[in-house]
Amino acid sequence: MLDKVSALGLEAMEIGTGGYPNNKHCALDDLIADKSRARAWQRKFEDKGIQVATLSCHGNPLHLVSGGVGIGEIVMFGCPLSWAANTLIARRMLPTMSAISSTTWSALTGTVMLALVAAATGAMLPEGVSWRAWTAIFFIAIFGTAIGLALFYDGVRRIGAARTSVFINLVPVFAVSLGVIVLREPLEASMLVGGALVIGGIFLLNRTGAPRGAATDAA
Repeated sequence: MLDKVSALGLEAMEIGTGGYPNNKHCALDDLIADKSRARAWQRKFEDKGIQVATLSCHGNPLHLVSGGVGIGEIVMFGCPLSWAANTLIARRMLPTMSAISSTTWSALTGTVMLALVAAATGAMLPEGVSWRAWTAIFFIAIFGTAIGLALFYDGVRRIGAARTSVFINLVPVFAVSLGVIVLREPLEASMLVGGALVIGGIFLLNRTGAPRGAATDAA
């Protein structure tokens, strides 16, 4: 495969890791578990002067209108529905609980539910996890979950569920920004345009004169 790509004069390519592209050329789980194997895989591309531009795992975006709805689609629909329910429930909790208390109970409830699933699937204590992976897990737990949810719940209490939820659209903006600053990833014009549209949309939805707090949710 690499010989054919090199003969075509291509300098970068997209590699499938699952879904429709399958993982024939990149068994991602195996590469993550074995650093030497991952390095050997990377060296194959370097020897051919080919850069791995991105890893791809996706399905058919037209599947919903042509092939019906499967378990994958149901799960993906459940994600935003669960988050929306979480926001609305938090709005009812916050008048009597602080943002930190709400975050604590949410995290504890989620921990119990995930622990039951992990125990049932036999994945309670994963093996071969590096210290870097554990560092990432603790970082996500502290900043992505504890601090992030506490700030989100405080936002729900102050300006209402509807207006707070709009700020979730800033997640990809910050992801791109951190990728450029920390990982030295290239910043493309399309990213700047997309970020400007997101920030502009949030500004318009939260401009002076819009209803705030409980009045927002009551409407």
